[in-house]
Amino acid sequence: MRVVRRRLGALALTSALLFVGLSACQLVVSDEVGKGIGEICQSDGDCQAARCNRNICASTCSVATDCPAPSTCTSAGLCEVPLKVGFLYVGVVEDEGWTLTHEQGRKEAMSALPYLQTDVATNIFLPDDIATVVDGFVQKGTKVVVANSFSQRESVKVAAAKYPDVKFLVCSGNETGENFGTYFARMEQAYYIAGYVSAQATKTKRLGFVGSYITPEVVRHVNAFTRGARRFSPEVVVEIRWEGFWFDLDPPVGGEYNETLLARSLLASGCDVLAHNMDNGRVVRAVEAARAGGKNVYSIGNDNRDACNAGPTSCLGTSYWSWGTLYTQLFDQMHRGQWDPAISVNDPISANTTTSTVGFAVNNAVTGPDIAISANELLASLARPGGAALPFTGPFCSTGQRASCVAAGEAVSDKELTTMCWFAEGVVERSDPADSSSADRPALVPAQCLTQQ
Repeated sequence: MRVVRRRLGALALTSALLFVGLSACQLVVSDEVGKGIGEICQSDGDCQAARCNRNICASTCSVATDCPAPSTCTSAGLCEVPLKVGFLYVGVVEDEGWTLTHEQGRKEAMSALPYLQTDVATNIFLPDDIATVVDGFVQKGTKVVVANSFSQRESVKVAAAKYPDVKFLVCSGNETGENFGTYFARMEQAYYIAGYVSAQATKTKRLGFVGSYITPEVVRHVNAFTRGARRFSPEVVVEIRWEGFWFDLDPPVGGEYNETLLARSLLASGCDVLAHNMDNGRVVRAVEAARAGGKNVYSIGNDNRDACNAGPTSCLGTSYWSWGTLYTQLFDQMHRGQWDPAISVNDPISANTTTSTVGFAVNNAVTGPDIAISANELLASLARPGGAALPFTGPFCSTGQRASCVAAGEAVSDKELTTMCWFAEGVVERSDPADSSSADRPALVPAQCLTQQ
């Protein structure tokens, strides 16, 4: 009998322990700890001692000590975990042009996003330099790395594979991966307007274009410029001359950079309006100097909204970038767990010039009202639904490197635009570039373009 009682007592004790255990489990489930500051949420109920602020758990604060590490008290009065972004600039801000536009966009995003922290490295284009800087960024806790040039893409892809927990963006990169995205905008639309404006100003029916890096992007812009010019006047031709990189890397020859020398050669060849897509304003300044010397010539600015400041009496207008709104959107998506690297961003031009990533600003003081009005009318057409296809809608042919002409009503696909290594009809080059009196021939895109897709 004593043995039986012991067993019953053991069973009773086991049952009691099970009951207590089940009760304890019930308490844990009903009082689940919420998500911490910086975690993704759907409602206030998801967050522990915080509220859900646009899909991020955050709490109010007045001073830094109100916030638990690693969160900080932002200017919005919220404890948030900072989003640390590192920028790899292919050039330097002081050279104006392309790199300056990204620096301006970075500052705009910093003003718009209180939780954003940024770091910048300039003049980074060599593979070893890219790898070293990215390593340094990551060691400092950077969670997003932005490379502002297509030419940095391959090195950044290597870094993205090395750091799978870091997000990477490449401007005009044209490729995506699990933590690797690309962003850009349809600058061809702005160059289309630039060509249309230039054709209204030319007297010689001969325009010039100083090309930078030989890539499908640059070829696309030359073609759009040519198509816009021939929209106004089918007799216009565009002479192309190449620098070979986004800017002249070498010391000046005889005190002059190559952009300036190329601009002068195009003017000597009979071009009276010059466009370019270099990362600086040297072409515009060269044209301004020629006009001061008595030549009736004009230029088109590039990259910066105020690029015509370098050519106050000769610059017709400028194709420009404005990255602030796009950077703000992308970084906010990343911060809130809503960014999808598989989506290739390629924004079209917008009629809202304050938020559009690309645009064309007319210099009314040089163009006069009629050209300015026509440019704004064309902008409105490009900004309408379907307007993105307008610069490359047929009929038109190539100078020979495309297998067939673009049929009437046919639009060149986005896929082909990103690999465009053929010139549209109307792009020419001198048979002897050193002799401005030599015959024109249809220009052909150098083979280097095929390696840069």
